[in-house]
Amino acid sequence: WQAKRASDRADAARRAEQEAEIARDAERARAAELKLVSEFQGKMLTQLNPRLAGIRLTTDVMDRFAKALDDSQLADAEKAQELDSFRRQWSRMNATDISAAHIGETVLTPAVLAIDRQFTESPAVDAQLRQAVSDVYAALGLYDRALPLAQAALAERRKVLGDDHPDTIASLDRVGTVLLSQRKIA
Repeated sequence: WQAKRASDRADAARRAEQEAEIARDAERARAAELKLVSEFQGKMLTQLNPRLAGIRLTTDVMDRFAKALDDSQLADAEKAQELDSFRRQWSRMNATDISAAHIGETVLTPAVLAIDRQFTESPAVDAQLRQAVSDVYAALGLYDRALPLAQAALAERRKVLGDDHPDTIASLDRVGTVLLSQRKIA
């Protein structure tokens, strides 16, 4: 009976180990999937192009203004004069800067808020997404917004991955690049 009991315990231990391995495999698969998703989202963010957005904004605004003039009761000479005046006024603004600020306010700020809410239980994904958003802010020249995100990504990666992990080292490099861009280090 003792041999039977020992055999039953050994079987139970093997089953528990198999179940634990299955759970570890599932967790690794989930982590890999989350990494793929966060990499995809990061790549999507890097495709934001404020220069192109500024060109398209200018074209769209000019087209809409011209259409509004066409729909008006103004004489053709007045329409042409109004459109020319509007173009001169519009050219005083930098449409690329307007687009960069708009991207920051309408895409990136909500992305950071979503990261704050949704990834508290996934620190590696949180860090990866923060780094991606920081990179976009930096590419837009919005370094004051990029720096805290890069620093948060670095701190999280140090905690989760350690100082010697390639992702941690990449985050350290990004913090340095932002500081250099801000001329806070030489």
